[in-house]
Amino acid sequence: MPGVDIGSNHDKIAFWAEWVEYNELYVAKYYKMSDIRVKLNIKDITWGLQKLMQIRPVHYSIINNMFDSSGAKIEGSQNQYGFISQEIEKDFPEVKITDDFHGYKLMDYDQIIPITVAAIQEQQKTIDSLKIEIVNLKEQINSKNSFRLGNNDSTTLSSRNVLKQNSPNPFNEHTEIKFSIDEHNFRNASILIFDLNGLLIKQYDIQKGGDGSIQINGNELKAGMYIYTLLVNQREVDSKKMILLN
Repeated sequence: MPGVDIGSNHDKIAFWAEWVEYNELYVAKYYKMSDIRVKLNIKDITWGLQKLMQIRPVHYSIINNMFDSSGAKIEGSQNQYGFISQEIEKDFPEVKITDDFHGYKLMDYDQIIPITVAAIQEQQKTIDSLKIEIVNLKEQINSKNSFRLGNNDSTTLSSRNVLKQNSPNPFNEHTEIKFSIDEHNFRNASILIFDLNGLLIKQYDIQKGGDGSIQINGNELKAGMYIYTLLVNQREVDSKKMILLN
């Protein structure tokens, strides 16, 4: 004989005893029919995550009606993880729930696996999309910071180029930013105002070297923290923070 076939014309094989109810079944391996030749109407699962979020995983104790080797009944319960057949049956009519002749609802847990895989794949696509967005945002911020903070060597600038802290700081109505620019080889200069995301908000061009200042009115900006930078000959001299209160 090449092997032993066990079957039933009712498509069920149950290991049951009235005094024990269902018995546990131990096997070395377990296979389910998955050949494409026995499958019709094959469709991709496109709602995996939505469906998976409807499932309520639970931790529970199951009644234990087993007997020990001496024939004495083992009182107590067994702790397990799983789902509730009645809940799955309500939300997932396509999952096979069997009412056996003893009145219990039996569930094919394997039916949840494809839904879980589809949900993970859907979630991974979202994660990959977010990763690309993060990379793009970082590149934008680095590009703005490169302009704001400069890849230029500010150490070659004259020590006579000075940016002072605005006063008052924090401020409500207005604040003053003082600076000093070396007049030697002066070509251009400006003070740039950035928000914390690196977005350029305002630019104040400076026409000549020497000591000077600009005044910023509170109604020109929204309340928050800003970074202002002094550029001389397209090179950063210094950057400082200022805070505008409501």
